[in-house]
Amino acid sequence: MKALLNKIPFLIVLFLSLTAIFFGLYRWPQIIGSSSWPATKGIILDIEEYKYYRSIGEREKIVFILLYSYEVDGIEYRSDRLNPGLFKVANNQNLEYYSKIYIPGNEVNVYYDPKNPSESALETGYHWTDWFLAVFGAFFLIFAYTLYPKESTDL
Repeated sequence: MKALLNKIPFLIVLFLSLTAIFFGLYRWPQIIGSSSWPATKGIILDIEEYKYYRSIGEREKIVFILLYSYEVDGIEYRSDRLNPGLFKVANNQNLEYYSKIYIPGNEVNVYYDPKNPSESALETGYHWTDWFLAVFGAFFLIFAYTLYPKESTDL
């Protein structure tokens, strides 16, 4: 029983690292395939901005979500996905950049998955955030290895 209890920190970190790696790699087939997605014209409908604080006294954080509509084969779709990766939102460091490019009412190119036109993105390919969870999980996996209880060799 004590041997199992000694392994609990290792098992927790192992679970967290494998989960991060899974979610980090989950959308990779779609991210890689997005570079060949066809484009159609769409319209930026709105930019929703959210302000929040993580803790008292911390600087205000801002995230935003772009809402847009587009049409494929006569069917109208709406989406909020900026890129095909895991994260849909952009943060306050990118707000100024994106707010100049994606202005409500403007026409934009929308890239969509021809197998599932409801899956779309305004930008294709990968972004550094798409690597983040997989790399983070890999570091946690190494950390988990260091937590694994070593067998005692004392005689």
